[in-house]
Amino acid sequence: MATIVVEDCPDLHIRSIITMVIGRTMRQIKQLRKGLKDVMLWPLLTSRPDVVPLLFPKMAGMQFVPQMFLDKITWPVEDSDDDEELDIECKCRITGFLRMFIETASSDTLAQLLKFWVGWEMLPPELKVEFSGGTFPSSSTCFETLKLPAHYNTYKDFEEALVAAIDSAHTGFGLV
Repeated sequence: MATIVVEDCPDLHIRSIITMVIGRTMRQIKQLRKGLKDVMLWPLLTSRPDVVPLLFPKMAGMQFVPQMFLDKITWPVEDSDDDEELDIECKCRITGFLRMFIETASSDTLAQLLKFWVGWEMLPPELKVEFSGGTFPSSSTCFETLKLPAHYNTYKDFEEALVAAIDSAHTGFGLV
């Protein structure tokens, strides 16, 4: 087992990026530890390791079911200003495709959808859906909004595009 150090990277530019990321991560960890000490949680966490999973649940242990999503979704309303050119039939078709996707998705796929939709693994109080003029589904994670193009005529096309968009979430904002 060899130990790898930053100096093993021959590219000086990449080495500086690695050093910057590690430094930023270490500062964040130190700030988190300081905050936990300030509110007196650090002593509890160090003396009672069994409490850690209760306060910081792991994503791997979370099981998502379709109803968890469907209960939180705010669907587009008929009188919305940003989708005046869309007829009611189109809106119903696309929202129906999304509902079908959610209802038939596995827990892992729902977790990936959530990560794409809001940027992290915890369900917010509300999930919003809007229509967009784009080619692929996109999201506005700050506003917890999934933006769906309305040009899909079949569920298969919709599903392929949404899966492709979801699969790109691991290289999204803040992850590079």
